Amino acid sequence: LAADERTAGSPGKKAEAASINALLIVGMVLGITFIMVLLYKLRCIKVIIAWFVVSALMIFWLLAWVWADLVCTKYQIPYDYLGMGVFLWNFGICGILALFYYAPSKMMQGYLVFLSVIMGWMLTRLPEWSTWAILLAVAVYDICAVLCPGGPLKMLVKESQERNEPIPGFVYDSGDGAIVDT
Repeated sequence: LAADERTAGSPGKKAEAASINALLIVGMVLGITFIMVLLYKLRCIKVIIAWFVVSALMIFWLLAWVWADLVCTKYQIPYDYLGMGVFLWNFGICGILALFYYAPSKMMQGYLVFLSVIMGWMLTRLPEWSTWAILLAVAVYDICAVLCPGGPLKMLVKESQERNEPIPGFVYDSGDGAIVDT
């Protein structure tokens, strides 16, 4: 985070640091969303899918490694790096196949829940004031992005409806079909 609220003494300084952190996070989300809208308008669907695949891989391998290491350390469960690496490699590949190819719907839903849980867990690692400020800022951003006439998510949905095509992504994929064409 850019501003460290832990070193701030007064509630006003903590709120200021948390607001800076929230604005930076929402700014990054806004920038990435506009890049996604631009890529969708330019019909770069494979780039969007590759972006999602890389993001999911990072969560399945890197964040899951951090989580597994903390759990094993806390409960004094011995493990070796090679074994953990092979396990997380297999877990990640199965997750990518479940999310972006064919898998039973319960398996896909399980991996989507895991992605949500691991991301939520990472947010709990932030300082308290920043967590609440980010939550509030992202909620306001979501409302504006969907409801405002120039909102990026409204633009994305409008473009999708004009083309009569689905929007690629985890949230928008409710069917059992593959996202990646073979």
